[in-house]
This record gives sequence, C-alpha cells and structure tokens, in this order.
Amino acid sequence: MQESTTTQTPRRRARTLGWALAGSVVALLMLGSMGGASVLAALGGNQLNQTPPISSDDVNFQGDEEECAGTPAGSVVWHFVLTKTGASSANLEAVFASGTVTQSSDFKTGTTLHWFFTTDAPETLLGASTDATGKNLNLSHICNGGETTTTTTETTTTDTGTTTTN
Repeated sequence: MQESTTTQTPRRRARTLGWALAGSVVALLMLGSMGGASVLAALGGNQLNQTPPISSDDVNFQGDEEECAGTPAGSVVWHFVLTKTGASSANLEAVFASGTVTQSSDFKTGTTLHWFFTTDAPETLLGASTDATGKNLNLSHICNGGETTTTTTETTTTDTGTTTTN
C-alpha cells in the first residue's frame, strides 16, 4: 500500500505542473490576441509606474486649474515624467485605447524628463514606456478640457402684415 502512495506523488506533481504550463500558454495566447497594440509599451527603458488602465476623467490624476489653464474643450493633455535620469532626451511610447503614439521628450528640468501628449476626449491610457532609464516613469497629471459644446442660435422673422400701396 505504501508503494502506491509513493508512486502517486510524482504523478500528481507532473499533472499539476502540466496544468500550470497549459494555463501559462493560454494566458500568453490571450495576451497576444488582444488585437492591435500590446497593453505593455515596447520601449526598453522604464515602464509606467502606475497601474493602467487610466481614464482621461480619472479624478486621481486631474491637474489643478493653473496646470490645465487653456486646455481646449474636447481634448486631453497627458503629462508624463521620468525622474532621476541621466538622459538629456528620450522617446516615450504611450499606448492609448485609440492607438499607440511615440514622441521625444519636450524638455528636461534638473534630472527629470517631461512629455506632453494631447489626445481627443475621452481616452484611456493602457501603458507607457521610455527608451531611457531613470527612477520612475510617472503619469504626473491629466488636463481634461471637457466636452465640446455646440451653441445653436435661431433667428425668427415676423411678418407684421403691413402693406404699402402706391
């Protein structure tokens, strides 16, 4: 009887390992079939420090009035920073629900690189990475310009019924 217990343990381990391997393969296939851009941005430096998805109306990331003054209605400005980097400039790839955008840094202050991306509202950030290394790649804040408004004016002409005769 003891012999059968000993032989079942390696079989059970092999079966468990097999199921874990099969599950991993399925998970990788699902990630690969998400269509279009991968959720993880592809550049080799730092990955986004926050956990996506991040919606353009997420209250935790909204900039203050001073930061967001002048943001046009119907658009969103995304401000990214890479802290403590030795790079003088770098590219940042941002993966949004509407597509992937790559651009070079806008400027550097001290040891921090800055990027500003503008998208149509609403939008969702799915991931970001940079080709430079540093301490953290962060979404600093979002400036959401809000919805576009349309004003309709109506002109009414009234006939008074007055007739002129010569």
